[in-house]
Amino acid sequence: AHGESRDIPGQPLYSYRISDDTIVGPKQKIVLVGGNHGGEPLGSHALEGMVDFLLSSDPMAASIRRRAEIFVYPQVNPEGRYAGYFRTSVERPDDNYNRTWDCSNGGSDKALIRDSMVADVGGPIDILLDFHNQFEELDGIDEVLVGAANTGDDYVVNLAAAGVEIVTPSTSFSGVLRNWAASTYDGTSSGGLGASLAITPEPRPGAGRTIADYRAHGEVYGRSLYATLQCPSTNPCVGDINADGTVDSLDLLVVLGGWGLCCDGDLNCDGTVDSLDLLLVLGAWGPCP
Repeated sequence: AHGESRDIPGQPLYSYRISDDTIVGPKQKIVLVGGNHGGEPLGSHALEGMVDFLLSSDPMAASIRRRAEIFVYPQVNPEGRYAGYFRTSVERPDDNYNRTWDCSNGGSDKALIRDSMVADVGGPIDILLDFHNQFEELDGIDEVLVGAANTGDDYVVNLAAAGVEIVTPSTSFSGVLRNWAASTYDGTSSGGLGASLAITPEPRPGAGRTIADYRAHGEVYGRSLYATLQCPSTNPCVGDINADGTVDSLDLLVVLGGWGLCCDGDLNCDGTVDSLDLLLVLGAWGPCP
């Protein structure tokens, strides 16, 4: 690729998938994106922290891998970052890279990534996270941009409970990645990914904060995903662990068998099977409503 006065070598585009392939059946589809803006490295550190957690031996991470397929695109503007551009790309140095995801002429890298995403996921997705970062220090409070219609989504509610500030943007652009991702999936990049929820995590700088802090912030997004998948608010029958329509001794055995551990039988999603989960089973005993 060519800059204004220098040659910028083409950079590789990477993607990978995280899941437990020993588990068959329907799974949630999650897409993680980083590097949209080359000059926002804090978002990349947060993405790295989330991925490290998802790949770890933590029982919550193992539970997520059983329930979801996670498609990761860690650097979607590699030449822009290589060239030291802030929010633009080498191909289109005058345009914000995160304003043209819905454009056929948004750039060759972007076209390839869109086509790859559509092919990789194979149908509408459940959640997309596009990691960026803010630049104004605000007491180290990290935020996530969420559309007004999605503030009550389980994942958003769980992020808020974990201390992430929920922000609804006052303005929006159709070409922003999260908006393109939320548009209808039609099997081509002319459509989108059909995301039920598409959000933009934006950690903030802060005095004394380290790379480890931003990675830890990314882990918050992973642990909140566990709570979202393990304890959906739409569950009509909490306590029916084996989904047979009745809360009975079979469900009780799961709780007792997992006592003190995580995660089967963790009905309140606090990471431990204990007396609180036992009370939920006993309180719901009998046929599901």
